[in-house]
Amino acid sequence: GLPSAQAHPFRRCRRAHTGRRHGMTPQDEVVLMARIAEGAERYEDMADFMKERVDMGGSLSKEERDMFSAAFKHAMSSRRNATRIAKAIRIAKDQEGNREQAELATNYRSKMESQLRVICEKALASLEQQLIPGVGGDPEAKVFYLKMRGDYYRYLSENLEGDARAEQATKAAEAY
Repeated sequence: GLPSAQAHPFRRCRRAHTGRRHGMTPQDEVVLMARIAEGAERYEDMADFMKERVDMGGSLSKEERDMFSAAFKHAMSSRRNATRIAKAIRIAKDQEGNREQAELATNYRSKMESQLRVICEKALASLEQQLIPGVGGDPEAKVFYLKMRGDYYRYLSENLEGDARAEQATKAAEAY
């Protein structure tokens, strides 16, 4: 799973200094930390920082909305790709009759799917519990968050089968 925000080396650095520096609010600090994580291509950290920003309350600026979206999208992209590759390898190894390697590919795919689920659930919790209800009269933000919610239900449905897939696909369609 993803590490907690408390486990971040960035977090320890930030907490080592107390008080506001250079007029930065706590919200500004956590957004800056998200930018640093993004520059370091540490998207899971970026997602944690942006979730922390959401948890601080108040509406997100357009830039913060974009950062929230980018953080979760990038945290997911390599895992989505890994599930597709593992599925293709499993199929190829099954066709070759190599059950042991097919099982290894299946196990790896399951691990990636589990990590994807955690990321999706974290994004959806922020969207459904805080961002969408707190949108107020900003139609642009509402559309942005509803589309994002639909996308994350769609991502959840990609690797499911049967009724579970249909349920997530229905939630995605409702959000769109």
